[in-house]
Order: sequence, then structure tokens, then C-alpha cells
Amino acid sequence: MSNHAGSYMLNSVLNSAAELGIFEKIGKEDTRAFLKKIFGIGSHYDCNPGEILEDIAEDYNVCYCCLKFDRPMQNGLCNECESF
Repeated sequence: MSNHAGSYMLNSVLNSAAELGIFEKIGKEDTRAFLKKIFGIGSHYDCNPGEILEDIAEDYNVCYCCLKFDRPMQNGLCNECESF
């Protein structure tokens, strides 16, 4: 069973950081490194990547299913994952 509250909390943290302009200040590579750490923390606490990235996956160009960057995306999923 997934930790929904934790997933949505991490989503709120990412939204707050974006609103404060933190990701623009640290740049693309450090933003991605931070996101990977968030995904790792979420995984450790049984959080759902789809909920962590809900409504923001495309902002970071990361698929919420496979957690890979820079793939053509639609509705938070890369083309490969969407075809499953």
C-alpha cells in the first residue's frame, strides 16, 4: 500500500521550491539531482512517484512511471510507458 500522504507532501515541497524560484537558481542538472533524491526518499517511505509528480512531471520533463528524463511526454508519461 502506498504512502499517499507522503507522496502529496513531497509534491507540495516540489511546488513550493518551484514557486520560490529555487530550481531556476540551481540550474537543470542540480534540479535533476534533487529530483532523484526526492524519488529515492519517496521510494524509501513507500511513496508513489505518480503522486509525487502529479501535475508537475512535464514541468521537469520526467516520466512519473520510469522516472527517466528528456523523453517525449504526454500527461506525465513518456511515449514508451504510455503504450503499456
